[in-house]
Amino acid sequence: MQGIFKRALWSGTPIEMIYLSKKKIITQRILTIKKFDQERVLGICHHSNQI
Repeated sequence: MQGIFKRALWSGTPIEMIYLSKKKIITQRILTIKKFDQERVLGICHHSNQI
């Protein structure tokens, strides 16, 4: 999975991501990755235009 994040970060290509929100809701978003580590991904959501 880190390879996908790394390529998206370097190229600036948005990725589609499906995740479980804090409220336990499955969410699908398109993100531009800004940074990531082993536990978290920081990106700009194209839907809400927020981090």
